[in-house]
Amino acid sequence: DGGTAVTFQLPTRVTIPTDSMSATRLRIAGFDAPASRVLVTRPVTDPGVYLRADLVNKSSYVLLAGQAALFAGGEYLGSTEVGEVPAGGDFEVWFGIDPSITVTREVLGRETERTGLLGGGRETTISYRIDLANLSAQAVSVEVWDRRPVSRDEDIDVRMVDVSPELATDQTYLDTAAVRGLLKWTVDLAAAGTQGASQSINWSVRVSRPKDLEITPIPE
Repeated sequence: DGGTAVTFQLPTRVTIPTDSMSATRLRIAGFDAPASRVLVTRPVTDPGVYLRADLVNKSSYVLLAGQAALFAGGEYLGSTEVGEVPAGGDFEVWFGIDPSITVTREVLGRETERTGLLGGGRETTISYRIDLANLSAQAVSVEVWDRRPVSRDEDIDVRMVDVSPELATDQTYLDTAAVRGLLKWTVDLAAAGTQGASQSINWSVRVSRPKDLEITPIPE
């Protein structure tokens, strides 16, 4: 069906018993994949904080898509799906929830008021807060994601106001996720019991439009 075709050279000769009822696994090679540990949360959909490893395929092999077994410290954690990765390519592996970080998201308020000459417009402001707390003995950084409405009508203006801390500024985020209305912060949390173990993100979304223009409900 148009999939990738590759050839792997086995390091030694092997003998495979005839057995049509079971599969045989053959070790082709082993290699180290440099990894960065990233904690990620999307509290608008899920309050969990998930551990992601960003890896690089430093081998000369194409890694075919399929099931990968996950281990941490010699302990088997389960399996995950990994997409096809070319030699030298980057890929992600998810390791599940880290219970040592707690996250709560709250809508602080919603207000609609008249604007412009003789009240010719409407402006809705929705304020949000995300609270994070580190319960572990180590300082961590958490990648926090949320979203804002994106206008497809030139008569509707959507702006972010009172954002603290500032949104991420890396170019990959700005060129891809930001233009689709996704919000990203990187929050540093100190070790539990120290100053900075708890942090908050605050922002507001302001939607302005003519009074006679009907819009779909703004999600919270």
